[in-house]
Amino acid sequence: MPVIPQLEFVLLPGTEEELSRGLIKLDRVARKIQNSAHSEDVARKALEEWNARNLDYFQSGTGLNRLISLLVNEASLVADMKFQGAISTCIRLYSSKTAVYGLMGWCKTNWNQSHISFYRKQLKLASDDLQLLPNGASKLKYGLGPLLGLFIHRDGAEDFAANALDAESGWNGYISQIKLRDSEISGDFFKAASKSYLLQLLGQTQNPGRISTEALEFLASVNDSNLKKSLLYLTSLTITVFDEKGLDHEALQKLTLETIGEINSSAWLAVDNLSMNEKATVERAKEIVESWITELFLERFWNLIDDTKRRRFWTKYQKHMRDVRLAISDRYWANLPEDLRSIQYKPRLHATSENALLIFRIKHKTFIEFGERASGPLQVIDYSSRHEDALKRVLAGSIRTKRAPQHINPQDLKFYSKTDQILIDSSGRMRDFGKLNHAVNWEKRLARWMRQKGL
Repeated sequence: MPVIPQLEFVLLPGTEEELSRGLIKLDRVARKIQNSAHSEDVARKALEEWNARNLDYFQSGTGLNRLISLLVNEASLVADMKFQGAISTCIRLYSSKTAVYGLMGWCKTNWNQSHISFYRKQLKLASDDLQLLPNGASKLKYGLGPLLGLFIHRDGAEDFAANALDAESGWNGYISQIKLRDSEISGDFFKAASKSYLLQLLGQTQNPGRISTEALEFLASVNDSNLKKSLLYLTSLTITVFDEKGLDHEALQKLTLETIGEINSSAWLAVDNLSMNEKATVERAKEIVESWITELFLERFWNLIDDTKRRRFWTKYQKHMRDVRLAISDRYWANLPEDLRSIQYKPRLHATSENALLIFRIKHKTFIEFGERASGPLQVIDYSSRHEDALKRVLAGSIRTKRAPQHINPQDLKFYSKTDQILIDSSGRMRDFGKLNHAVNWEKRLARWMRQKGL
């Protein structure tokens, strides 16, 4: 029996790079053909012919592309039974890869549309006719092509999320693996997939460190993508789960303030497109972020100001505090840890000529605690009073995000020091606002006042 020689083929240097460049060029050409086949110009002419009931204009492979261009560009026709019938007929007669790509693009954008099941069915018919899914693996290798099987199935977005969760490096790793461009990651399909991915990721019970890392990486990638409008809900969901599971939230807190901002920023109000449950998640997340910032500011303040009694007292009310701020001198500012001096927290930090002041709100009352010992009594201000207006003005001018903040004179915030407006007088009478010296048993008297005022 003759020996068959073993042959080895060696590509010339640079051949692989040339082939790779060639594939990229083919990819670009294919995309241009697809885009031109379903462009607005094509749709404009097709709409004229459709309205004129010139059905012959659509009886060919090119005619099918014209119908797809109408689907992509004319939302009013999506539910039209005659239009659906024309597409169904043409797909049976003139299936093409270009039409398949057009249908995938429409499904990606309109994944939650009420007529999506009909168009997924048409996509399946075309794919079966062209035998594009042998053994469930797509023959289409560029653009959305590798996701063909997912677009056909009702649970495709959830399946995409599951695939991403199993992939090396998670969401970003899976996207890189199937060579999706950033511009292609958009629409309702990927919005649904991103929510499902995060839910599945956060629902895992093993390796909390991995969950934290991948969740933060995912949120950062969403912020840099076409899915950014989903960031508020996705971040809120992550915040609630981190809080529920007791995961370290320092990095998440920082990322939230960097990408969405303070809880009083307009970004937190962009909830019009969310469900009632999703809106509730956002509201819960705002409360949690507020509590995180409060905890951080109180910890830093009492580390600067050594007063164990006041620290112990206000810790009991920490979860009820809102809009916590620190007004501190440059000396205290220099002693603050670097994390608190970062840009994320500066909107709540103010400049003073001396001292360190803790300012916060509980319901309709504003409280001012002066840091240094014997530097002044607690001030309690009614939220709608002239003193509150004065406080807002000086805080607005002293915010440390300004290039040259105006330094607050702490004496100007001792609104009741020269009056007899005492919060709790010697006879036990309790007023709605006023000053309270930190004298003997002040904690018990203030606690009774807090209970009586419903705070």
